[in-house]
Amino acid sequence: MSEQFNMPPPAPPTAPGAPAPSARGPAEQRVSLLAADRACTRCAFNLVGQSIVRESHYGLLIIRCPECGTVASLQEYPLLGRWANRWAALLAGLWFLVITAGTLAVAGVITGFTFGVSQSAAERVVETIKSAYIAHETARGTDPNAINWWWITDPTWWPAQDKRKIIADAGGWFGAIRWRAFAIWLAGGTVLFTFAAAWAVLMSHRRGVRLVLTTLPMILFAMLFWALSQTGGSTFSSVYDLAAGMLWPVVLPMSLACAAVSLCAGVLLGRPLARIVVRAALPPRLRVPLGWLWTCDGLAPPKPI
Repeated sequence: MSEQFNMPPPAPPTAPGAPAPSARGPAEQRVSLLAADRACTRCAFNLVGQSIVRESHYGLLIIRCPECGTVASLQEYPLLGRWANRWAALLAGLWFLVITAGTLAVAGVITGFTFGVSQSAAERVVETIKSAYIAHETARGTDPNAINWWWITDPTWWPAQDKRKIIADAGGWFGAIRWRAFAIWLAGGTVLFTFAAAWAVLMSHRRGVRLVLTTLPMILFAMLFWALSQTGGSTFSSVYDLAAGMLWPVVLPMSLACAAVSLCAGVLLGRPLARIVVRAALPPRLRVPLGWLWTCDGLAPPKPI
């Protein structure tokens, strides 16, 4: 009596060098998606959005580059342990201090150049106030050669003056202002543009309108510094301070507008200029660690070849 056996179908042939079917582990398990920018170490392809899988043999988390197939390993557990959060908090605090110091420094630069423009633009008003004060002291019998017009020492004289008449005697609002004084902002704008370009690199997590809005606190602090400078209660006031104080409704807005234009141009052109410098100064392979200058603006990172 013959016996029949149901033999399993023969296994398909395997490629030379491939492990036997029995030695293969389970299929790789998809765990998550890569949410951050990361360049492939071989072809510099941005791996953001690629699947994170658990490798079947060792159980490690990896990402495969869809362009060249290179495996990128991921660290599942932080090597620093509990110190990871401590270092992160320290770096966050330092970053906040740098941002605050940079904001106040730029506000101080804006205030300084605004003072320079205001005093230079008020020269015609200064001469008008000086002439009126000398005439006042001469009428009181003071020797003209002994009059110290640099400081207004009579606390009752300046409050009693007609400010409209002083502006009119200086040539009206258009004639009283020395408009070429705003050329000072050519130097001030260069300084602010440089600050803003570095600021744009530092603020790589912001783009477009949000990046431009990060310069708004600088303008607001400059306005605050100017307001505090005008609230002094000293009896002794320089004629330059008095003249600049009369012209601030025109000089201050125009100076802040010049500062805002310089800052906006700097933050919008800062990262493109930084990329040009990197391309000009570094060979292709050394540009890869600075790929975030490209990916922060949604551009493809530089390739190492």
